[in-house]
Amino acid sequence: MGFRIFALCLRQVLVNWRVALRVSWFWGLVSMSTNYFLIFLVGSNIEDQSPAFQQSTAIPMPIYLASLAVYLIAFAAIAIGWHRYILREEEPDRFYVIRAGWPVARYVWKSFLLLWITATVAVVLVIALSAIAGSVVGIPPDNPVPGPDASPIALIIFHILVLLSGTIAIWLGLRLGLGLPAMAVGKKLSFAESFKLTEPIAGSALIAAFCIMVLGYIPVVLQQFVGFMGGAAIDMASLVWFVVGLAVAWLVILLGIGILTVAYGHVAENRPL
Repeated sequence: MGFRIFALCLRQVLVNWRVALRVSWFWGLVSMSTNYFLIFLVGSNIEDQSPAFQQSTAIPMPIYLASLAVYLIAFAAIAIGWHRYILREEEPDRFYVIRAGWPVARYVWKSFLLLWITATVAVVLVIALSAIAGSVVGIPPDNPVPGPDASPIALIIFHILVLLSGTIAIWLGLRLGLGLPAMAVGKKLSFAESFKLTEPIAGSALIAAFCIMVLGYIPVVLQQFVGFMGGAAIDMASLVWFVVGLAVAWLVILLGIGILTVAYGHVAENRPL
């Protein structure tokens, strides 16, 4: 049933792509602009580890926190709009930004807590699994990201670890996060209540989480191919990678929101899949 839920949510986005764009285009542009602003602040030479560079990246910390708030507000506006469209058939206006009366502030706070929980789990899992795999391929647990001279086996194992930890983190988010679509339609559901309510579909949620993680890994794979290219071909490949990465990111965000929405409708409102 997990792949069925994933396919259903993917079909919802693709069939209703005009609505999905109306829900997401404005806040997507806001998020992209914020992202490029941060890149501009940090600078292009991310490999420079001099003390001066480290000090320069520490100065705009309030800006990073403000940017996180922008990302969370953008996510909340997109998510509430998509929740309400799927659950209440409430279509957004043509020039959609946000609607009065929506619980954006509470949604942002609950999303932040959920993000903190799942991100912590993902990091801990990567470090723990790297420590286990380190005896085999020599990946140090304190720095599990392989360097440029890492062996192919180390790279493969690292990506497998990321897939596994990311899948578990997303699964946990799906188990704990039904309070988000509930909030969007005026209901209340705690993390504990959500986890208990999703117990019958725990296995399906794991499969759906793995599908999301695999889809999100497509730009990573394309980036590996781009790295092997040279000459004029790399410019075109980089453009393709950017467009595909943007489309996949848009799909992954709406799919994650959609799976939460469908799961809530199924287990809390007894809707058939």
